[in-house]
Amino acid sequence: MLLKSLIIFAFLAFVTAKSDDVTFKNVAVSGYSMFTYKFNVTIENSNSLKNNLPKKVFDKIEIVGNKIPVLYENSIADIDNLDELIMNNNEILEIRRGAFKNVPLLRKLEITNNKLEQIREGVFNELNVGTLDLSKNSINTIAPGAFDNMSELLNINLGENQLKIWNKNWFANTPLLTRVSLQNNFIEEIPAEAFRNFEGEKQFGSVSLTINIILSHNKIKTIHQNAFKGLSKINNLWLDYNEIDTWNENLLTGIALKDLRLDQNKLQCLTQDFKKIFVADTTHIDGNPWDCGCLKNIEVWATEHGKNVIMAYSKITCDAERIEMKLKNLNKLLKELKKNDNVDDTVPALSVEFFKNLHNVTTLILSSDEIEEIEPGTFAHLSQLKVLHISYNKLSEIREGIFNHLKLTTLNLDGNGITNIAPGAFDDMVDLIGISITQNPLSYWNPHWLTNTPSLIVVNMKYNRIEELGPDSFKNFQGERTLTVNFDHNKIRTINGDAFRGITRITRLSFNHNQLEILNGSFLQGVRIQQLHISHNRIRCVDDDDFSRVFVANVTYVEGNPWDCDCLRKSQVIPVLSQGSIANIDDMRSLRLYDDNIKEVQPGAFQNLPNLETLEIYWNKVEKIQAGVFNDLNLKNLDISANKISSIAPDAFDNMTSLEFINLANNKLTRLNIRWFAKTPSLRNIHISYNLLEEIPANAFGEFKKIQSDADSSPFNIFLEGNIISKIDDDAFKSLKKITVLSLSSNSIETLNGNFLSDLEIDELYLNSNKIQCLDEENYEKIFVAKHTQIIYNPMNTTCLESIEEWAKNHQKDVKTFQI
Repeated sequence: MLLKSLIIFAFLAFVTAKSDDVTFKNVAVSGYSMFTYKFNVTIENSNSLKNNLPKKVFDKIEIVGNKIPVLYENSIADIDNLDELIMNNNEILEIRRGAFKNVPLLRKLEITNNKLEQIREGVFNELNVGTLDLSKNSINTIAPGAFDNMSELLNINLGENQLKIWNKNWFANTPLLTRVSLQNNFIEEIPAEAFRNFEGEKQFGSVSLTINIILSHNKIKTIHQNAFKGLSKINNLWLDYNEIDTWNENLLTGIALKDLRLDQNKLQCLTQDFKKIFVADTTHIDGNPWDCGCLKNIEVWATEHGKNVIMAYSKITCDAERIEMKLKNLNKLLKELKKNDNVDDTVPALSVEFFKNLHNVTTLILSSDEIEEIEPGTFAHLSQLKVLHISYNKLSEIREGIFNHLKLTTLNLDGNGITNIAPGAFDDMVDLIGISITQNPLSYWNPHWLTNTPSLIVVNMKYNRIEELGPDSFKNFQGERTLTVNFDHNKIRTINGDAFRGITRITRLSFNHNQLEILNGSFLQGVRIQQLHISHNRIRCVDDDDFSRVFVANVTYVEGNPWDCDCLRKSQVIPVLSQGSIANIDDMRSLRLYDDNIKEVQPGAFQNLPNLETLEIYWNKVEKIQAGVFNDLNLKNLDISANKISSIAPDAFDNMTSLEFINLANNKLTRLNIRWFAKTPSLRNIHISYNLLEEIPANAFGEFKKIQSDADSSPFNIFLEGNIISKIDDDAFKSLKKITVLSLSSNSIETLNGNFLSDLEIDELYLNSNKIQCLDEENYEKIFVAKHTQIIYNPMNTTCLESIEEWAKNHQKDVKTFQI
């Protein structure tokens, strides 16, 4: 009896312990399907996510901003259709083995901004995820086999954690893994054969994959000479912002490398064979404490051998050091001159005698010398002078004859007391590129300034007291040039409509921190502007009629104005991608224009983008697709979902010969045009879900039969769920031979005879959530032709369901039913 009591006690203790293994306590869960919100539920007390989900179609679950200390075994299990799971900001401390089970379609898993400290084996192994994001935790320990046997894993992000070591045993049997991100950790060393589990060719179908290794912002000082042994190709190797002070010339021998980043380390010199070191297409070495002589050797070698070595800021630093040395010598000379002339250290007036012995000087900086006056002709004999700074002095006037005809490229008069500038003070400076007269008390802009300055492209007038810009303010700037003009921090209230007449191109036009109240955009007409800055003025609104004239720039900055709220919402519209908006970019492969309020995409918006494969313009306000927008592009993937598209030209997608995937979901399409896909021979995935389609007409999918050979095994998927389809023509799919997935769920289908499926080979057919009450038994053989059919969540009576189930059993067909 005692033994029996002990056994009972032990069993009760076990049950009690297990009863505490509850993952979800008052946890909010949101579900989505094809980017569309579907449901929100709160799980009060349960260890099963599945048991608390509503009977709705979904492919994405978000569990964000809750308190979930532990993910226990089986908490995320047996969810067949889950594609994406987001579990961010949930204070997760621990994930138990077996937390994720039987989620066969899970492609993306994010568990970021939590409190994880270790990753055990048995948590992620065998999962089919392609992307695993564990960034922004406190992970300091990862078991050697934690990520083994993840056969579909392409991308893992372990950035912003507390890892101190790289374990060469990680990632065994991850044949597709091509991007590993461990930025912002504390790794100190890359050991021998660190990437041995990355060896070999990587293929995703017919696509060759190349490895990306991101180790930026760590504490790496040591890299073993065999660290990259076994690798033959690397796309990106980023080691910037570490503590590397030496580099072995044999580290990358035999590796084809596209981009190597060694910025912001502790390299001072490289004396080995540059040919072995600079093997990458592009190598970044900026921000190291370079010996300037060594850096010059690298620059000369790279130029001679046609190598792209990025060192711009380091070069500037070295140039600055050289200039500083020259200036020290110059100041020494000036002091000697002053001493010989028995004057004090200040230079109230500059004259021609002052620089008579400086014939070869190219840069002259006279800063904070209390200069009050410059006589005409002072610099006339300085034939080599290119850069002249006379800043933070006491000049009040600029006369003619001081700068005229000089070969300057840069003139800086910042921080003086200039109130008057002669109309011809800057005339005939044919080499002048940039002029800066900031921080002066100038109260006007004279349109006669800067006559015959054909090279001038930068004008900086910040921090003055200019009140207006009159007609033809920039008449001397006309011609083929692209300007940058800055009038920030003035007192400008008025800009004449003809102020920029004759100007055709401006990179940046800035009027921040002025006193503009009314803006009708007349001064912007005829000017192509990349950036317009009108922040921190007094603008409350822009009239509806003036919107198209004010917001002409590619980007307009308007923050800090006392906007009327309704007007601000309108002013944030970026209505049009016009012809040539995105053009002439050779290396662009992917372009995402997400939630940018785009209302129209005009023909020719995308030009000369030879390598663009993926284009996403979703969550915008596009209403129609014209011919000429996408035609002839080399796209493989086009996503224009979640817009307001109600009209698509019949030939809108013609000659897109590489297109494999198109997403038109979540729009307002009411009909299918049989011409849309007539000239897209590579198309294999068509998403037109969640529109307003009422029927599928005959030959809806064009000429696909011609390109679907008997030997073609490529998947062909059509998703039409979430429409209001009630009619399907018997010849709707006549042009097709094979369909991998055909989804007609969540429509208004009431009856089916199966004629539209005649002669089709189908792997998966979805008829869920329609209005089907029953089916004629004589049509079963024509309807259930697919290898797998789902017809759940229809208002079918028990007799009909039992009849279908019995027939499916007798004919060995996989048909899933469910009675509402």
